[in-house]
Amino acid sequence: MIARNGLNRVGFVTLTFVENLTDFKEAQRRFHSFTTGVLFQLCTEWVTAVERQVRGAIHYHLIAVFKEDIRTGFNFEACWAAANERQTNGQTVA
Repeated sequence: MIARNGLNRVGFVTLTFVENLTDFKEAQRRFHSFTTGVLFQLCTEWVTAVERQVRGAIHYHLIAVFKEDIRTGFNFEACWAAANERQTNGQTVA
């Protein structure tokens, strides 16, 4: 995947649900909605692994090829600041 697309476009993504979602069929429905509504616009290909956390919640791991360079020039400090701001304001960081 990296050989075909370059390291700057390949990333690891973990997707979790806010609630303790244990229903596989519902998780798949939501993941499908995410892929059609978001992932197809951002990525050209991906590989997905589904697993259960110890508490039983379903989550997804992806290796994805993004359409844009996701490493060069990415402002990690601004990203962390935004995540911390959401947590401070009582919002859940996805």
